[in-house]
Amino acid sequence: MRRWSKMAGKIEILSEEVINKIAAGEVVERPASIVKELVENSLDAGAKHITIEIGRGGKKLIRVIDDGSGMSKEDAELALQRHATSKIRELEDLQSIRTLGFRGEALPSIAAVANLTLLTRSEESPVGCQIKVKGNSFELLEAGSPPGTTVTIEDLFSNVPARLKFLKADSTESRQITRAVQNFALSHPQVSFELKEDGRHIIKNLPREQTLLERIASLYGTKIVEDLVPLQFENKFLRISGFITKPNLSYTNRQHQFLFVNKRAISSRLISHAIWEGYKDFLPSSRHAGVFLSMEIGPSLVDVNVHPTKKEVRFVNEPTIHTIVMQTIKQNLHKEVTMVEIEEKTTYPEGSSFRKRRIEEAMKDYLVKSQKWQGSISPEELFQPKKFHIPEPEKRIEVKKEAMVALGQLDNLYIVARSADGIVILDQHAAWERILYEQLENDYKDQKIESQRLLFPIQIELPPHNVQVLIANTDLFSKLGFEMEQFGPSSFLVKATPHI
Repeated sequence: MRRWSKMAGKIEILSEEVINKIAAGEVVERPASIVKELVENSLDAGAKHITIEIGRGGKKLIRVIDDGSGMSKEDAELALQRHATSKIRELEDLQSIRTLGFRGEALPSIAAVANLTLLTRSEESPVGCQIKVKGNSFELLEAGSPPGTTVTIEDLFSNVPARLKFLKADSTESRQITRAVQNFALSHPQVSFELKEDGRHIIKNLPREQTLLERIASLYGTKIVEDLVPLQFENKFLRISGFITKPNLSYTNRQHQFLFVNKRAISSRLISHAIWEGYKDFLPSSRHAGVFLSMEIGPSLVDVNVHPTKKEVRFVNEPTIHTIVMQTIKQNLHKEVTMVEIEEKTTYPEGSSFRKRRIEEAMKDYLVKSQKWQGSISPEELFQPKKFHIPEPEKRIEVKKEAMVALGQLDNLYIVARSADGIVILDQHAAWERILYEQLENDYKDQKIESQRLLFPIQIELPPHNVQVLIANTDLFSKLGFEMEQFGPSSFLVKATPHI
């Protein structure tokens, strides 16, 4: 029989304070995490107007004010206990979650890493209550309050200073919060949202009861509406709705793709890949569409309890979901693409009718993919290339010390040249853009950029997160020769541009 030594054990049960701080690390990653958790609670409480106020990118202050159902004194006390929630009761409820929050971790986790003040009143209560949590101190008072809830978070990570060094600059944290509020504004267009930072509006009082299209226009400007394609799909298990941008409007990253499942903002490689596949025939691989895609699916067919942030989800039948999203996007894009009519007089190589049909289909597909040619080229011209003049070589172009001889110009679009490696075709428009870019870059380094004032200022509209980027980099744009003036919450007037 083995004898146990009487040495002190190495394993100990952690204190409640340490347990809370560890749990908080899973829920509270950064200020945007707090905003997300609090706004989810507001929406679950049926709020119709939600105001978010932040200071120093959320590090100094986060305040969320709603007009939801509020809480009684007893419920408010319980809400600050871990795993206390009104949204689920039994294990089976996890299979049919219909609310945004459900774990009962948000408020206690936040209170573990910041100073928290909760002010709330339900419609039934004649007076509200206020709870203040600072470190280990807990204070509960009666307080006057309109129906609804106000949660104020101050000095984030003040009692866990090691976490502060992992936060980014105030402007970066502010953009993350703006992105989170945009997600809520787009997934709940019937709710009014307002976002302020240090007293300045970032998102200004979006109206209630908007349609999704109206909400997109409120955030992105009315011009984007012309470039949107509606999405619609429905069967007994899944409903897809929303809007995607036409191929002529694309971006360098996926920042303008908003994905929602049962009104919950998600990040999904599966859906992102399905979107990429849907656009594969319409966009270069380096470009990305704007997407506002909402999916409604039975709660039992999707698992939202995969990650502490509830941002990742898992579908019961992922291959089917991927195919449906991809095909829905492809079909709606094909409807929008102007098809070039294939005239009967088009000549084909000799062969069977089957071969003739295959050539015709291939031509249609080619013209759909090459939209920039539509209106300037007919099917017949595919088999009758235009003649172009090839002058005698006159000029040598030096590119990275390798000599190239210009042979001619094709359709006023491309320069055909010869190099030691063979024939080179240059996109002269792209080459000219590169020359101007390098000239601007050299002038910037030498501080020689001059501005040219415009006769009539150009007005541009930007989504909220881009407004923040522009404001944060005003000095840089000024050094580059741009003169701009803010003209409303999301509009700017460009008064001068670089003189090149």
